[in-house]
Amino acid sequence: MAGILLFILFIALSWLSFILKNYLQLILIVFIVIWYIDVGIAKQAYQQQKYNRPLQILENEAGGIRWLLSLPENKILENSFNWGQVREMAIASRLIFGGAFQEKLDQVWQVKLWLYDGSDWVIEEDANLLVVLKVAKKFQSYADIPIQFAESYGSGDYAIIDLSCHQFNLQ
Repeated sequence: MAGILLFILFIALSWLSFILKNYLQLILIVFIVIWYIDVGIAKQAYQQQKYNRPLQILENEAGGIRWLLSLPENKILENSFNWGQVREMAIASRLIFGGAFQEKLDQVWQVKLWLYDGSDWVIEEDANLLVVLKVAKKFQSYADIPIQFAESYGSGDYAIIDLSCHQFNLQ
């Protein structure tokens, strides 16, 4: 049954392409113009901070952290945890896509806290890495956890996988 339906779809699309072969260039130009307009609208919306996720970090009375994330349509996600639950902190990058065609708009940096229960929490997000690093250093003063770059390799303090501990056999 599926084979028959696919054969009929193939015949219909073949017939349609035969009918529209004289208009192929015009159709292609229209689709390129639509794509270009969509990317322009998405970039303008990004520059007006429409892809921004407002995030608040507050310290509560018990010395813990209260985490608030504002979602579209005034929905708020909320949680709290204390410094003893924090396993590690990392700086990670995130790509922002937008528009109907989901084109890449920008890359932003995030400070993430990973807790012992396996959850991770974004505590800052910015396109400027220095802003994110300052926030990470501020949070490091509250909890004695190292700052690392997610998925990084090297021999420095910020690398998650320390290459100086590994021996390589290059033959």
